Amino acid sequence: MSKQSFCKKCNKPIKFVLTKKHKFMPVDIEPVKSNGHNYLFNEITEQFEILPAEQSGLISHFATCEFANEFRKKPVNRDK
Repeated sequence: MSKQSFCKKCNKPIKFVLTKKHKFMPVDIEPVKSNGHNYLFNEITEQFEILPAEQSGLISHFATCEFANEFRKKPVNRDK
């Protein structure tokens, strides 16, 4: 896990975690309780997984940031 940082758009505190595909993903630093259906980052296994209801994990900042769409890559037009 990396040190605390701040979102460039909304300025909320975040940190980056390494995914299975070896890419860094921003997550909110405050754990949230699972509803049993959403993927959260499990700090024990260091993976995103569906956690049992009421267990806490870290949620992707893309799910909570009001500016998340501005960070998405534009689709590549392969018709050219």
